[in-house]
Amino acid sequence: MFNMKKLIILIVFSFNLYAKVLNELNLDWSIYNDVEIQELMQTLEIEKKNDFIKDLQVSKIALLGGDANGAIKLLSQIVEKNQKNKLTLLAKRYLAIAYFSTGNFQETSKLLKDPRFSDTANFQKICLLKIASSLYGQYTDELKGDFFRCKALNFEYSLNDYVWLDYVENFKSQQVKDFKYYTNIVRRLGIYNKDDHLRSWLKFGLLLGNEKFVVDTIDMLPEKAFQNDILRTLIAYNLYRIDDKAQAKDFIEDINNSNAAYLKALLSSRDNDYKTSYAHILSSLNRRPYSINANLLLTANSWITGNYKNGRLALSKVIPVALYEREKRLLTTSFLVQEKKFQRASFEIERLYYDYNKKMPFEGLLLESYIYFNEMDNRWVQTSDTACIRYDGVNCWLHFQSQIWKDYHKDIKDFKKKDFKVTTFLEDLTQKKLYPKIQESIFIKQKDIIELDIVEDPYLEDMAENES
Repeated sequence: MFNMKKLIILIVFSFNLYAKVLNELNLDWSIYNDVEIQELMQTLEIEKKNDFIKDLQVSKIALLGGDANGAIKLLSQIVEKNQKNKLTLLAKRYLAIAYFSTGNFQETSKLLKDPRFSDTANFQKICLLKIASSLYGQYTDELKGDFFRCKALNFEYSLNDYVWLDYVENFKSQQVKDFKYYTNIVRRLGIYNKDDHLRSWLKFGLLLGNEKFVVDTIDMLPEKAFQNDILRTLIAYNLYRIDDKAQAKDFIEDINNSNAAYLKALLSSRDNDYKTSYAHILSSLNRRPYSINANLLLTANSWITGNYKNGRLALSKVIPVALYEREKRLLTTSFLVQEKKFQRASFEIERLYYDYNKKMPFEGLLLESYIYFNEMDNRWVQTSDTACIRYDGVNCWLHFQSQIWKDYHKDIKDFKKKDFKVTTFLEDLTQKKLYPKIQESIFIKQKDIIELDIVEDPYLEDMAENES
């Protein structure tokens, strides 16, 4: 009996798998005394808790890295496995955040209706998320109670007395529809004269689509609103949203913060001044390198202006939802092609081939044949044929060449050699040439007049010969 006990303990400690071993073996608990049983149970509990924490850490990394769908899968498994664990509530909270980040507000609300979240300590941490996810539905008594309770529990942590939450509640309840209410708010802002209150009012216009109310009350704002760079930038954004580009530009002309630089870039882009817009985007990114909006704008601007490398680097900082991961790789491949980095583009296009389950989209087929052709990979024959079937004329022509020439991709490469005279000849034929203008004399020669007369009357030629 003693040897068996010793053997079991050695197995458990050598593999460090207490829980699994005890579950798999049908142990005779009589071989353990009370102290050993208690120690084993505590070990099992610690192992289970450590596994839970590790899984939770992985899910948080996925969520922070932009892989919300991956975090949802992992967190759902954690919640399913640990129904009786007290820490499950923490996993549910992160799961609710993950669903919220993907726009699934219904599932977020469903998770946060767990009765355990109603406890004061828990509700204080999730109340804002619960209110935000409930805004898509109707204004109910429950939502009204959540507004009141959330403000009461978090009031001491607010810099602006949660006035912005009052704006949201009034907007959601639709109790306020007249302009007079908003003018009274602005008058109170003049009395309080606090930057945080002013900022909340200006953001209220942007976030809830009430830019018109904000703009109509600009002249009622206190003087300090026009002396603060952040507040002036918010005013400019409200003006921009109602398409008053001229005033928006005036408000931020001498401001150098990142949001102002981004707005300047937007204004320049709308005026088709892409070079100036490019400079403003770089200025904005210099302060906030990982701004999603600025990097998206730089990606588009770089494509138009031909700064392909910067565009590709900006795109790499954008983490799309899983649904658009393939499109991001497709765009990255397009940038690599423009940079003439065909070897790396070939690697990306092969990944895309399997990402799309071997059914490439039309744009992918165009890239595929062009990349393989430049890499002298014989797969260009098949890809050009597939693109031709999808009605791309250039690939049809390219595929026909593969039927005429044995190694067309190698032969066409030879045309670029300096010692190949055909290349020079073709370039001369295709280049536009400028010839000097013919300078005509202002004097008319008598001989030219006689020749023109002879054309009209051939008999004059005989007369001219007789005279000579």
